Amino acid sequence: MNLFIKILFYISAFIIFWAMIGYPFSLKYIAKIYKNRTLKKDYSYKPTVTVMVVAHNEEKVILEKLNNIIGLDYPQDKIQYLIASDNSTDRTNEIVKRFILEHPDKNIRLYEVKERKGKTNAQNEAQKTVTTEYLVMTVQILYWTKMLLKS
Repeated sequence: MNLFIKILFYISAFIIFWAMIGYPFSLKYIAKIYKNRTLKKDYSYKPTVTVMVVAHNEEKVILEKLNNIIGLDYPQDKIQYLIASDNSTDRTNEIVKRFILEHPDKNIRLYEVKERKGKTNAQNEAQKTVTTEYLVMTVQILYWTKMLLKS
């Protein structure tokens, strides 16, 4: 029994010593070994992105939101805009269609959900049509700065 207590004491003392002194020093030593290694970042790479807006009866604000998202500072060949209309019964779809015709240089699509089942359903249906590397979802009342996607 006495031997067991001594072994337990030394193991406990080692664990405490390692946690308080050994581990921090081993991290310092490892950091010196790997000091010259740096992560090479390629900021020139721009992935393809789809910005999705889900709207339901948003005729009062949808035009302002569309102008906001097409003003993002991102390469136009790498960005797509997807407006998911959750079975809007006002002029939302008409406004978006007119906006698409007025901006043929932008890659804007309107996805019209046939039956109103809520925002999540509209997102789920519309995201099935996305082919880009990233999908960024937003709502019609949130306005972005131009540099948002670059960060």
